[in-house]
Amino acid sequence: MQTHTIKTTLTFSPSFLQRVKTLAQERKWSMSRVIENDLSTFHETQERQKLNKMYATLRKWQGSSTTDITDASQTIDETLYGENGVWRGQRDE
Repeated sequence: MQTHTIKTTLTFSPSFLQRVKTLAQERKWSMSRVIENDLSTFHETQERQKLNKMYATLRKWQGSSTTDITDASQTIDETLYGENGVWRGQRDE
C-alpha cells in the first residue's frame, strides 16, 4: 500500500529541533516520522481523555431518572398527548 505524503515547512526553536533530531537518531527514524508518531499518540491520548470524561459524566447521571425507560418510542404518546403532554390538539387561530 502506497501512502500519500505532503511536504511542508515548519519552524521550531533550536532546542526543540535538537530534541527531535536526538529522538530520530535514537529511534533510527526520520524526523518526520518522530513528529507524526508522537503527535498522533498525543492526539489519541487527548481524544481518549475526552471520551473518558464524557463517559464519567454519563455514569454520574446514570440512575438519576425515575424510570428505567430508555426508548422514547415507549413513552412518546404520553409525552405528546397525555395529561401533561406538550401537544393539546389545539390550533393557533
